Amino acid sequence: MEDIDSSGIEKDMQESTVFPEIINIENENACVPSLVKQRVPYCRDTLDGTNRGPALTVISAGKFMMGGDKPNEQPKHAVEITYPFAVSVNEISQEEFELFCVDAQRPCPLQPWSSKNYPVVNITWHDADAYAGWLSNKTGSQYRLPTEAEWEYAARANTTTRYLLVTKYQSLMRCSLV
Repeated sequence: MEDIDSSGIEKDMQESTVFPEIINIENENACVPSLVKQRVPYCRDTLDGTNRGPALTVISAGKFMMGGDKPNEQPKHAVEITYPFAVSVNEISQEEFELFCVDAQRPCPLQPWSSKNYPVVNITWHDADAYAGWLSNKTGSQYRLPTEAEWEYAARANTTTRYLLVTKYQSLMRCSLV
């Protein structure tokens, strides 16, 4: 996220035709299921007129084989996600999380890096859940943490292999348009 310009698109991606635009929607449900059909790669909510929520991508409904070959990933089993859902395009940055901490008047965890564009670390599941609840209150849209099945489905990006063996741009495009 360090290379994000004022439009919210990473500069190196902006030169590519793969990511043509980011949709900014004020006072509306930004990442609605209809965006899947429109193949819009990104959307985001407005928090307070000045700040924007995290960039999201809408993942379409579908089926996949969940699990893997490792003992803690077994058994592999078929899972169907019957609804579209939105996930953050990137990890939540220190700066994004700090907005929550300041607004909610709660202490922010110490961060090992000096750049506010780096991912927030040293937070618990409860901290992440509270952040999602705060986003819901600020935007009027429903934010929550993804289920394990939703996360794996989104991370697999419509592949059946253990690892996604493509370039960064191909990976993001596939994930954005599954």
